[in-house]
Amino acid sequence: MDNHHADPKDEMKILSSGMIQETYGGLGAIAEMLGVDTDVGLIPGKDDSEGRKAAFGNNEFPPGKIRTLCELILENFNDRINQILLGASVVAIITGLINEGWPKGLLEGVSI
Repeated sequence: MDNHHADPKDEMKILSSGMIQETYGGLGAIAEMLGVDTDVGLIPGKDDSEGRKAAFGNNEFPPGKIRTLCELILENFNDRINQILLGASVVAIITGLINEGWPKGLLEGVSI
């Protein structure tokens, strides 16, 4: 037995499988409305793909947004730890260049 109840005040209720079968007249009636056979799926020889697309939409998901390399790199700096490490590396590069000079002063800051 499907555990469900109808709440007349709630217009956005989610129907359970039992309520769907009761509302639309059972599994056979639902299958007939969709134009399918409960044993084999789509009925062979019945090509109503345009009607299905009009009624139910395409059977596909929109492609995801492709992020650029720059977006992928900048996304890492949304994290507080990475922001702190970036600040520490800048400070280390500046102090290293002041104290050690050009090539040797970059070592510690770049390694952070």
